[in-house]
Order: sequence, then C-alpha cells, then structure tokens
Amino acid sequence: MRNAYCSFLLITWLIASSDALATDLYMVSAGNNLGLAGEPALRYAEKDATEIAAIMQRLGGVPAQNTVLALGEDSTTFRKVILDMNARIRATKKAVALDSVLIVYFSGHADASGLHLGDTSLVFDEIKTILAGSPAAVRLLIVDSCRSGGVTRVKGATEAAEFEIKLHNRLSAEGLAIITSSAAGEDSYESEQLRASFFSHHLANALRGAADSDRDGRVTLDEAYRYTYQQTLSSSGRTLKLQHPTYQYDIKGKGELILTRLANDKNRSGRLVIAESGFYLVIEDDENGPVTAEVSVGPEGTSLVLPAGNYFIQKRSQTHYLEYELELKSGQEVELSKVSHETVEYARLLRKGGGNRKVVNGVYVLGGARGAMLSGQSVSPHLVLGTSLDLSWLSFGLRIRFSRANIESPDGPTSMIHSEYGIGLTAQRFIDFERVSFSLGIMLEVAYQTQEFSTSGQAPYRYTWSFGFGGLVGMEIEIIPELTLLIEGGPLTNVFRRSIVVAGAEVGSKTASPFTWWAAGGLGWRF
Repeated sequence: MRNAYCSFLLITWLIASSDALATDLYMVSAGNNLGLAGEPALRYAEKDATEIAAIMQRLGGVPAQNTVLALGEDSTTFRKVILDMNARIRATKKAVALDSVLIVYFSGHADASGLHLGDTSLVFDEIKTILAGSPAAVRLLIVDSCRSGGVTRVKGATEAAEFEIKLHNRLSAEGLAIITSSAAGEDSYESEQLRASFFSHHLANALRGAADSDRDGRVTLDEAYRYTYQQTLSSSGRTLKLQHPTYQYDIKGKGELILTRLANDKNRSGRLVIAESGFYLVIEDDENGPVTAEVSVGPEGTSLVLPAGNYFIQKRSQTHYLEYELELKSGQEVELSKVSHETVEYARLLRKGGGNRKVVNGVYVLGGARGAMLSGQSVSPHLVLGTSLDLSWLSFGLRIRFSRANIESPDGPTSMIHSEYGIGLTAQRFIDFERVSFSLGIMLEVAYQTQEFSTSGQAPYRYTWSFGFGGLVGMEIEIIPELTLLIEGGPLTNVFRRSIVVAGAEVGSKTASPFTWWAAGGLGWRF
C-alpha cells in the first residue's frame, strides 16, 4: 500500500424515498490521475470514478443517459459538465421536483482549498456554489482526496468520534450532503493490493451491500457512511497516518436516503450471501487476481451484489484461512456457508509467500531411533523436543535430543550404557499440497556423549563432545489447522574422538566419523 499524497474528491448526491427510488437521477463521476506540477501521478483515481458510476447505474438506478463520466479532464471541463447537468435538470421543466437527485463524484488530487485537475484547480467554495444553484432537490457531494475535509470545514487530523446520522426530517427530500475521504490536513491513500483508494474501495463495497446492516436489501446514506468510515479508518491504520472520512448534511423532507437497492441489476450481477461474522477478501478470478472486496462482516451477516464471474474468497481468523472458490452467475444467489472450502494454516501460507504474518512459531515432540555409531551398539531410541520458526521461504528449527543405548564389548565380559544429550539446528524448504507438505533440509548438532561400564573389573567413566550433520527429509500431515503429524529422517554422520582398545585396554584415540541414519515421528503445534 502506498500514500497517494492527494487522492480523491468524491462528490455525490443521492437518492430516493423509503418506498421508491427517485424517478429523476443524475450523476457526474469524474477522476483525474494527474495533479499540479510536483504531485505524483495516481494510479486508480480514474478507475475509482468509473467503478462508482457503474455501481450507481446498476444498483442505484441512475439511467445511462443521465450519467456523465469525465476522466482526465481539467477544471474548466469539469465545471462545465456540472453546469450542463444543472441545465439539463432545469430543462425537464419540473421546477425542482422533490424526487430529483444529482450525484457528483470526483477522485484525484486536492489540497485544503480545492481540487487539482491536471495543472488546473477548482476551489471548494465554487463547487459548493454550483451545487447550491442546482435545481435538483437532493445533491450529494463526495470528495476522495488529501485534505478534502476542507470542503466540510472539519479541521485537524485527530480521530473523530463515531458520526451518528439522524435524519429526523427525512427525504421526500431537499438539501445538500457532502462526504469527504479525509479530514482537513490529512492524506488519503491508494492501495496496490486493492487497486483503488481505501475510501472508494470501501464505499463501493458499502453500495454493493456490505453496509446493509439491517438486511433489508437497501443501503442508506447512514449505513454507507458508517461502514465506509470504519473500514477506511481500519485500512489506513496500516499506513503512517490515519484517515478519517467526514460528513456534512442539510437535508429536509420525509423518507430515508436510499443509495442502492440490492435487488436491481439481476441481469448482470449475482448475490453472495455471507452469514458468518469475520473478515473476508473477495478476489476476482483466482488468488492472484485483483481484490474486488475487503469486507468486515458482523454477527448479522451481509450480502454483496457482484458482477457475474469467478471468485476466490478468503476468510481470515487468528490461526488459519478458509479459502473458497466459486462461480457467481447472473441472477444467482450463493450462500458462502454452503460452498466447499479448504482450511489453510498461516504457516503454509507463509511458505507460499502469502498471509499477513511475518513469522509463525511452533513446537513439536518426536520419538524415534538412530542407527549404530559404535561397534556392538544397538539401535538407540531417542526423544526430541523442539521449536520451529516458519518464514516465507525457509523454516528453521531448534531442538534438544536425548538417546540411550546398550553396548556389549567384543573384548570381554563388559557392558556399557552410551548416552547422548544433543542440541541442534534445522533448516527446511517445504513443498505444500492441500493437506500434506514435504520438506528437504539439513541438520547440524552438537552432542555431549557419556559411557558408563558394567564389568567385573574397573572401568573409567568416559565422555566426549561430538559434532553431527546430515540430511533431513520430512512430511507433515494436517490433522487440524494448528496440529500436524510429523515424520522425518535422513542420513547422519558424527565426528568425535574414539578410543583405541586392545585386549580390553585403552591404548590411544583417533577421530572417527561413522555414517548412520535416524528417523522420528510425532506431533507439532503452530500458534
């Protein structure tokens, strides 16, 4: 995600009575990726303007013939487009019809005084004057840009209390409402992952149905603002500074300001019903596609109206993801809870290069065996306790080991207990499949080895240090997202000083590096 510096003035005026949408709806949706000299080019302002206009046509009921999309235009053209729309509304000869609505949206650069359209500017006071002179009964201005709060006269960049919209004198309706993407003095942000600005992305989701908190199939101005405010604040919490959308209104009349109706546009859209609370990513086509919606769903659930197509959906939790793949057809309603899904733990996502955590920790316990390293030694059982650290490309482990074996001496009636206390490091590269992961890696270990003798004579207590290294082949089988069955093993060699014994007597020592094997299995837990 990156700071767009000056993103986006969103001007929109909406909409209808509680029982029927307005019969006369008009919209001007403008976007400009370029600002004044020295301002960095934006990537998604014009795309945002196109998206909002399309949603308002499909779900808001704005006729195509009453919609003007102005992309990359200067302030002179933008001003003329709004004035021409005012003249068109006036030409209907309905003389300020109570059901007429003008929606003006702008996305681009701005500062505290006005919009920047290429190398030209349009001050906020002039925009408000043009809108105040519109014959439309209801006018909604939405501004998505840096410091756009200047148009609502909200000062400062401190967090505002939750805004409560109470339209006691509701719509039939007359008046002006203004929504901005940030308070005065604040930056607005674009996101590379969302391929949109935070504010416009969440506004689009709100209009598609994510904001429909009462599940009545209609998104009101109150619901849309609340949802967009909360989600924009949450998304900008991952940037240097927070971003606080603002709202100002002066609307009179009866009825509720309904922005969109989810029952519209059945010919080209389907409905995705999400009943379970949580945080969801809705991605177009597959997991590498653009993010269509980033939705926080409450206990009441939600519905999203989306264009027909294929979608990849992730539900995030503290320990794992749920991943869904579905095809949404025109006019179809799909309940996500009835779609088959895959549960993927965060560690596996990290190894794939995904997820939103930098590391995942784990613990494990293994029991197994090692091959003989000394003459006469039997296969020795061992116990391993360890911890793991999964990064995006490699997984590291730190482990302690204890093993014990009996050895019968070939030189006489002597038996020996050989004990090892080791500490080691592992590095593994995993290859992940649906519920099984395979790994290749290496293991390094330092061990303290002791020998205690049982004999008819006298024998010294012996000890030495050894250095071991070898290969590691592993397999993980998912039991539940946090719990896995671990199986591993591989070749191993240890380098240590070995006694030279002749006729039961020690006559010297030499460096030995016997080649052997090891294998183990057990359980692992990630958190």
